[in-house]
Amino acid sequence: LDYSGGASCPSLLLEPQRSNLITHSEYFETSEWTTPNVVFETNKAISPDGEFNATKFKANSANSTHWASTDLTLTSGQDYTFKLYVKSAEYDWVQIALFGTGWVGSTKKINFNASTGEFGTTDTGITFDSNPMGNGWHEVIITNEAASTSGVVRVYPMPSDNATSYQGDGASGIYIYGAQFEQGSYPTSYIPTYGTSQTRSFDNCTIG
Repeated sequence: LDYSGGASCPSLLLEPQRSNLITHSEYFETSEWTTPNVVFETNKAISPDGEFNATKFKANSANSTHWASTDLTLTSGQDYTFKLYVKSAEYDWVQIALFGTGWVGSTKKINFNASTGEFGTTDTGITFDSNPMGNGWHEVIITNEAASTSGVVRVYPMPSDNATSYQGDGASGIYIYGAQFEQGSYPTSYIPTYGTSQTRSFDNCTIG
């Protein structure tokens, strides 16, 4: 049953088959992510699932750009959606970028304030959205069409809107949880992964 949007009367949540192509959706300290000038610290906050398993995503002390990225295999001409759960810590802002020439229009980015729940600087030609999850958490979503067979997703912790380059202090950052990357023009409900891509079968209602 889906209570999204604060609905008091739920509806049936019937979803198509989807796969989360991020192989470690809750554990970011793996070779799946490239991490210049950022650090992941596991088990630093209560996540949207109610467990103490959220990750602190913080900048190191460099005066530079601070980001993490993952490379993904795509099918050219298909839409893909990335979503991530974020919460403010010392920083309020996060940037999510579908980065490079693997995407239609090349790099497309959104900037989101996890304290206010509002977007800052955003690019055109993409679809994006956010949903409040309670306890300060927000689900942040970005969709674009693949222009080649490989693409990159980058995530930046930031002290202000669109501020990807700054002097870090080695301690400040944001909280993140539940990375999901799926083929489709909209996100489906969270599919946790623990080392390999996971597929959820489609839902079928036979007696409505």
